[in-house]
Amino acid sequence: MNGRLSRTRLAAIQKDLWLAEIARETTDSLLVTLAGDGRVLAFDFQDLLGLALAQESLDPWVLPEELEILRPLEIGDGVEFEPEEEIAARLHELSEEQLADLLAAARIDWSVGSAEALRAAPWLFDLRVENWGPDEARCDLHLLIAARGFLAVDDDEIDLSPRGDERLRADAGEARPHQAPAEPAWAVLPHDLPAELEAPLERFFRAQQADDWVALAEVWPALDLDRDQQLVHLERHFHALEDWGHARLVEDWKTAGELAAVRIRGISHSAPEIGLEALNEECVWTFSLRRRAGGYVIRGWSRGWPSVGGAASLTTAERPWLEDWRSGPILDD
Repeated sequence: MNGRLSRTRLAAIQKDLWLAEIARETTDSLLVTLAGDGRVLAFDFQDLLGLALAQESLDPWVLPEELEILRPLEIGDGVEFEPEEEIAARLHELSEEQLADLLAAARIDWSVGSAEALRAAPWLFDLRVENWGPDEARCDLHLLIAARGFLAVDDDEIDLSPRGDERLRADAGEARPHQAPAEPAWAVLPHDLPAELEAPLERFFRAQQADDWVALAEVWPALDLDRDQQLVHLERHFHALEDWGHARLVEDWKTAGELAAVRIRGISHSAPEIGLEALNEECVWTFSLRRRAGGYVIRGWSRGWPSVGGAASLTTAERPWLEDWRSGPILDD
């Protein structure tokens, strides 16, 4: 991969734009157009080497081969999208490692080329459409594009070369208004989860409690952000959430090739809103993981609360950790 682009700048020029058109002007070229608020941005790919639609389920328990191809982006000669659809799609450059992640985690529908062609291409991009499809089959879509030539154009060609003064950095020493409770972030009951899966999950829970954005970025690497930008994103994300997870039970896990899925049950502690006390709720986190050369990393995660039907309920006897919680009452389901 070439690494000649500033990911920060590439992300910035796409802000507040929606997917407008994907056009095959010739058999070996592709034009992706984003638009919004009177602005039009086009990505022009010349001399196509590979083109594929990758579907990745948002449910880690659904394997790639179990997915039904939804075919929402039948490209053919081209496809247009209405402005009111507001399809949020973002283009970002892929590394070899990120490409390997996607090929392992998604079902691939090839239009041009092969995986080998993608790996060898001078330019390799992912046009990512998040959270697509009906609820029972919701997934992330990735249009993988490999080409020998690439331009970004609005009224003129856009310079996307890296510039050191555009790198973002987190504000050092900025603390959250509300602090994490004095409870262990990781205190799970005895389990059979392999150590190579436990390690990144334990680090995730401990890092989000300690505001250790570097550790979080290492176990939960971003697909479309460089490291400095991801540190800023993580700080803003968790400061906005204003809650902390506390793992207590490995509920279920499975592996399939390079993929893994793990469910963790525990307690979520949320900062108090004005006039209210802090809120403690039982919570179930579902993680999808991908094995890389250095070990497993987290690809994504979601969570649900038994109190609102978002996860299964357990009896009090099945939750012995409730007796050890000392930071206020826990909302019962």
